[in-house]
This record gives sequence, structure tokens and C-alpha cells, in this order.
Amino acid sequence: MTLLLIIRGIKLADIIQRNNYLILFISVFFLLTGSVRSQNAFADAENHYQLGLKLFQENKLEDALNEFTYSISKNPNHLNARFNKAMIHVRKLQFNQAILDLEELRRLSPIYDKVNYFLGYAKYKVEASDSALSDLKKEIRIHPQYFEPYYLAGRIYLLNQQADSAIYYLNKSVLLNQKYYSSYHDLGVAYFMKNSLDTAASFFTEAINVKPGSVMSHRDLAMVYYYKGNLDKATEKLTKAFQLDSTNIYTLMNLGTVLYETQNYIEAQNMFTRSIHANPEYLPAYINRSAIYIEMGKYEEAIADLDFYILHDDKNGLAFLNRGIANENTFRWKEACKDWKKALELGVTKAQKYVEEQCKE
Repeated sequence: MTLLLIIRGIKLADIIQRNNYLILFISVFFLLTGSVRSQNAFADAENHYQLGLKLFQENKLEDALNEFTYSISKNPNHLNARFNKAMIHVRKLQFNQAILDLEELRRLSPIYDKVNYFLGYAKYKVEASDSALSDLKKEIRIHPQYFEPYYLAGRIYLLNQQADSAIYYLNKSVLLNQKYYSSYHDLGVAYFMKNSLDTAASFFTEAINVKPGSVMSHRDLAMVYYYKGNLDKATEKLTKAFQLDSTNIYTLMNLGTVLYETQNYIEAQNMFTRSIHANPEYLPAYINRSAIYIEMGKYEEAIADLDFYILHDDKNGLAFLNRGIANENTFRWKEACKDWKKALELGVTKAQKYVEEQCKE
């Protein structure tokens, strides 16, 4: 009986050992199967990522976006797929979605190349300036070799009217890339804001050297000459800007103003008329053209322009002052007095003289 028990004990142990081998085999099988599945998922993710890149390069943005999204679903740590997905949202001007994607990318890889720059760019586009500057400065600390974060930080400071900070970052941008036109132009604007007109002129000139076809730089250089009192040079540069783009409303308005001040009334009138044709709702063109019509004795035309202007903006006292003058010259005394009194009410002190001298009851 004892022997039988021992034999049975041996058989029982053998069964247990065989079962252990079976459990071990099953565990290893599942491990290997899981590893294969994981490898297959990663390979699948990479294949869809590469297809997404190809579609992105072909500008098939929706298809590319789908491929990158699928790639991320198979491998959430595929950093390049996340980055390119965000870039599609940037291209499509979907900046809030780009911010979400880039924030997740930065969480996974805080030093990923230019992730902070594009976060700053996307936030700049949604007017989150302080947060944008914070991200751009992170990019500068991690990757100081890139000029783009310096430029964009400088531009944000410029838009915030912080000229000195803008100059600091824009100068850094120029040191890293001497061929980037916008750095020179924005430096010109920053120095113009500081009333450093000669320095502003030098940067606008350098911007033109880098990009001769820049309407904006020719126009802004003209404004430097205008404020320096050199109307001939201002006219020359604005004429060049006009030759480059005869439809730019700001060039047309500025050139019309300079021509008006040099008493070239017909040419000035033409510029303001062109402005109105370019944008019939652009009110400053009407009030400027009305001033020329008054100088030329075309009072009815002036009244028509001022009627349109006042219909859309009845808070500008100068419009009422000028219409009063036009009404006076067409012998509409009652209408003239009404306009001058309204101009005075709106704070145009020059109207006081007209009211006192012409509106005696």
C-alpha cells in the first residue's frame, strides 16, 4: 500500500510538472503573439505614416490627415505622425486643433525639433500673445540656432507696441539669417515707431535690397521721407510701390495724400477714386476725395462723397465740417450751419469760427 501511494505520488507530480510546462508554453505563446501583434501594429503605423507624408507632399490634406490619424491610433508614440498631423491643421488654419496636437507631442517629447516654435506660431495666430512668447522663448533655449522663433517673438513685440523688445529679437533673427526680408522690414517699422527715421530708412532700404518687389517696404520707406518732409522722395517711392501693385489700397491712399499736399489735385483725385473702386466700402477714400473736390470747386461731388461717408459714420466731425464748407459754397446756408454745429458738437474746434461768423440768426 505504501509502495502504491509512492507510485501514485510520482504520477501526480509528473502530471503537475507536465501541466506547468503547458502553462509555461501557453504564456510564452501569448507573449510571442503579443510581440508579433505589437510589431505588426508599429509596422502598420509606419506604413500609414509614410503614405500620409506622400499625400501631404501632394497637397491632399484630408487624405494625409486620415493617414496620420490612423498611424497614431496604431502607435500613439509616433512623434512624426503627430507633428505632421499638427502641420496639416496649421496649413488648414485650424490653429486650436494644431495647439492640442502639439501640446500632446511636447508632453511626449519636450525637446522635439520646433515643437515649441509651432506652438508659439499657432498661439500667435489665435492672438494668445503671452503664451506664444513663452513657447517661442522655450524654443530659443532648446534650439538657439533657428532664426524663426527670434523673428516671430520680435513680430509679436512689435504688434504689442514694444519696440525695444522687438528690435532685440529681430536683430537676433537677422544675425541668424541675413536673407529673410521680413526681419529687415519689421526692424524698419520698430525704429519708425521710435521716431528713429534714418535708422528706419536704412532697414526699409535693406528690405528692398533683399526683396525688390516689396510694395510694403517701398511704401513704408516713402512714409519715412514724408515725415522727414521730403515729399519728392516720398512721391518717388510711392510711385514705385504703385507700379508694383496698382490695386493696393494703402499705396493708393498714401500716394493720393502726398499728391494732394503737393497740389497735384487731379492725380490725387485719381488715386482716391482708384481706392474706392478697389474697395467701395473704404470710407477714408471718400472723405479724402471730398477734400480735393472742395479744392477744385466741385462742391456737389464733395457733398455726394460726404453724404455717403456720414451715412456710414456720423461720429467724424471733420466730415460735417467739410460738408458745411461745400454747402456754404452752394448757398445752402441752413444746411451749412447745421453741419458746422454738429462738427463743433463732435469736438472740431475749427468749426467754432464758422458758427460764429456764418450762423448768426
